Amino acid sequence: MITFNGIASSTYEDIISIQNVSRPAHPGSRARTMEVVGREGVYYLGKSGRALNTSFRLVLKSDSFEDRRSTIRQIAAWLETEDVAVLSFTDEPGIIYYAVLVDPIATDEFVKNGFLDVIFLIPDGCAYSSDTETLEPTAEQWTLYLGGATGGTFLLGRKNYHFTWNQYDGQTWNEVI
Repeated sequence: MITFNGIASSTYEDIISIQNVSRPAHPGSRARTMEVVGREGVYYLGKSGRALNTSFRLVLKSDSFEDRRSTIRQIAAWLETEDVAVLSFTDEPGIIYYAVLVDPIATDEFVKNGFLDVIFLIPDGCAYSSDTETLEPTAEQWTLYLGGATGGTFLLGRKNYHFTWNQYDGQTWNEVI
């Protein structure tokens, strides 16, 4: 089962399974280089991360062609978002991805079965923890978040942290910032 944008695939009764799930372990990276005239080779300027694609096949079973087409339209509407949304798989508890559907949903249909091939783009190429830890900030951590005095949630090292903005060395955080 998958959950996307807060809706589980089990919401759709016609989805009987999810197959061919592809989640690469690492998106890879791209070398940043600079060519200089008169110099052999290139200067290496580090690397930058790439986006990641994840794909899967939804297997549908319905009593009629009309029912299946209606379900396909509902699933397409569910998966279509303007911006990235949270994507999670039941076989990876505690892990979420921020993904967006950018490729067409390929459809194969047979007598009572239908197959939808779905490809999501994960722009930052990362998996995140879905758990949020509440922490009292340390001197190093408070400089990483420029937020309001009420606190906030952000990603640090690909883990969600919620910081309380009570007091830090006798000052409120909005006074320090």
